[in-house]
Amino acid sequence: MQIETERLLLRRLRRDDAPEFHQTVGDPEVMRYWGRGVEKTEGDTLRRIKEMEDHWKKHGFGDWAVEEKKTGELIGFCGLHYIEGMSEVNIGYAFKKARWRQGFGTESCRAALDFGFQRLGLDFIVAVIQTPNVASRGLANKLDLVFWKEFVPRILKRMLVPIVIPLQPVAGWIFRIFLAVIIMSLVCSLAVPKILALVIACLLIQKQEGLSYLLSLQ
Repeated sequence: MQIETERLLLRRLRRDDAPEFHQTVGDPEVMRYWGRGVEKTEGDTLRRIKEMEDHWKKHGFGDWAVEEKKTGELIGFCGLHYIEGMSEVNIGYAFKKARWRQGFGTESCRAALDFGFQRLGLDFIVAVIQTPNVASRGLANKLDLVFWKEFVPRILKRMLVPIVIPLQPVAGWIFRIFLAVIIMSLVCSLAVPKILALVIACLLIQKQEGLSYLLSLQ
């Protein structure tokens, strides 16, 4: 099973991908926010490829190798998978540092979400994101994902991470308007002028911290 986007080819990983794939999963900076961490050797990377392939065989979906079509270079991976201790399907990605900030994360994750909803018929997909991971939180916003809840996976040893779920663009804006109304009500109860309350609400709903703080009040 493979998917093509404008610039990328998403395909299943192969054993002979291990040396090039290790440049992604063997880089501590690239993998710093992944629960299992970095793969120390190419042998470890080969075992990871086998685990990814086993996931495909068991569930009918998984993580893809991401190739740049123009060069044929394996620049990272992206896909859908289960995380230990969770029943929801998670979306995840990682790319070589040299390929950061080129839009590959957005392009590949959008294709993976389309596959999950349209081809697999999933009701929802989550993204587990550690709070300090600003880049992934920004990507989640681009994909119209919204804050759902805080989750403490055992693999991260009590580290709190936000989970976001995707909404269609219209539904996403309805949700944001709903949040703005709640925030305005809270701020107005503090005797703040309504125009200032509206400005504060608009600023908060643009930031993950605002959503996290609001939902933590409940």
